[in-house]
Amino acid sequence: MIDQLKTSSSMNDTELRKTIDTEYKFLSNVFEQIKQFRQSETVQEKGTERHVQVTNRTGKIKTAKELKEVQRAKTLEELHQRLDSYKASKAVKKGPNYERNLKRKIKKKSKVLKAKEERKKLARRVAKEKKAEQKREEEETKRLLEKANLEKKPNVAEIDCKATIKPVTEVPVAKGSIVFNKLDVVDESVKAKPAKDRPQVALQKLEKTQRLISKLKEKGNIDKAAKIQDKVLWNNVLNKAEGVRVKDDKEKIKKSIKRVEDRKKKSEKKWKERIEHTQKQMESRQKKRKENLKSRKDQKIKKKIKKSIKNRSRWRADRRSERKISSQGKTRRSRRRLRSQSRRDGHCPE
Repeated sequence: MIDQLKTSSSMNDTELRKTIDTEYKFLSNVFEQIKQFRQSETVQEKGTERHVQVTNRTGKIKTAKELKEVQRAKTLEELHQRLDSYKASKAVKKGPNYERNLKRKIKKKSKVLKAKEERKKLARRVAKEKKAEQKREEEETKRLLEKANLEKKPNVAEIDCKATIKPVTEVPVAKGSIVFNKLDVVDESVKAKPAKDRPQVALQKLEKTQRLISKLKEKGNIDKAAKIQDKVLWNNVLNKAEGVRVKDDKEKIKKSIKRVEDRKKKSEKKWKERIEHTQKQMESRQKKRKENLKSRKDQKIKKKIKKSIKNRSRWRADRRSERKISSQGKTRRSRRRLRSQSRRDGHCPE
């Protein structure tokens, strides 16, 4: 048409109009067809309703139309009602065993939590017991050290008391002057601690007095023996009145000695058992450690062997493939040579 318009100078007005009319008709026809095609497409869409796949929590697929029709809850009560209905539908779908299974799961979780708490409690208790044992051991060692020091050194309290008492000196007083007394106050709170009466010492004293009395009676000094007995009795009575514990019964002293010895033996036995137990535990732990180390070493060696076998097999496969490729190449080359020779000779091989 453009070419025709260019050459319109040579054309008449009637011819030009005719060409424009034909072109206009052609274009209007094309546009009409496009319009019809679009209209048919919209009708198909309305008929089939292209589904916009929007899944609800219930699992149903909703179309765009249905989504537009859905209304939101306007009040809180309405929202709660919808929630209740949704929960009820969910419970129905999950079935009657859902609640039972839920309860079981909750029970299992609670059991696991209880077990964890018990383990923690046990660990705490064990730690406390260990601390208590350590404290006892420390106290025992301190006591033993103090005993050893007391046996070696003299009584410190008596020396302190002697040091605090100063000699009294007379100060010259002038006439018409007032003199205030200077008193040296001795601290009575620091008293000498009495040594513990051991049952062995008490027994030795008793036996000594009894031997003395028996010797005097054998010699015929009965009055002297009676005096010594009276003196001992009076001393015991006075000590009891003061609140001092008197050890004058021989059998009781022997029993107490036996008790102390039994206690010592028991503690020694316990200590030996403890040492044996610790040694056994140490040995078992060391054994376990060695076994674990050995197993790890074996596993590492096995892994290395497996790796080497794999690498070897791969290498072999690669070699085979290389050989195949090389053999195929050789055969092809040989065929080509044969063909070229046959062409030269003038006949093709079978």
